[in-house]
Amino acid sequence: MVSNWDQVRRVFSKGGIITELGEKWAEEKDLYYLGPWLNNLASLGMKEKVVTTEAEAKGLKIRVPPIDTYRCFVEKMGFSPVTIPWAEAPTAVATGLVDGWVGSGAVYMYDLFRDVAKVMIVTYDSPETWHVTFNLKKMAETPGSLSDHHYRGSGKSHQQAPGPGGKRRTGQSGQTYRNWMADRHSDR
Repeated sequence: MVSNWDQVRRVFSKGGIITELGEKWAEEKDLYYLGPWLNNLASLGMKEKVVTTEAEAKGLKIRVPPIDTYRCFVEKMGFSPVTIPWAEAPTAVATGLVDGWVGSGAVYMYDLFRDVAKVMIVTYDSPETWHVTFNLKKMAETPGSLSDHHYRGSGKSHQQAPGPGGKRRTGQSGQTYRNWMADRHSDR
């Protein structure tokens, strides 16, 4: 999907395919989509061996999530993929069940694997993206005092917060909350 940071910026920015798909999905679920947050571009972590060729990868086992693109990616590099749940990945590396893992970036390399792994091979194999949304129905049910907090910066009051179906409670001009938020966040 992407192979460099310029492509990442294009794909994940406003008007990019990720935001476009996220907004469509959120609308179907009665959510408001604030946007994607690209946490990192994932890489390949290894317990201790630096691998730079397909021949060096032969026979080494790499933890993959249950996603075919990861299996294919790992196989194309010459490794043997092993499907293991993410929660069990650090233990699998520590005990030698696998020689490494794919699908995490520098933050997780440090947080989860710092005591069991020594090598991170930067491959930028996949984007780890978190999608920021909020529930329109729940926002409409928010008590006025809390709702005021959310709207204070906009100059709107909780009486103008959305009611059922995202319609403004006051009924003024028929503007939906979704449209109001889109106007408010048009610079994202």
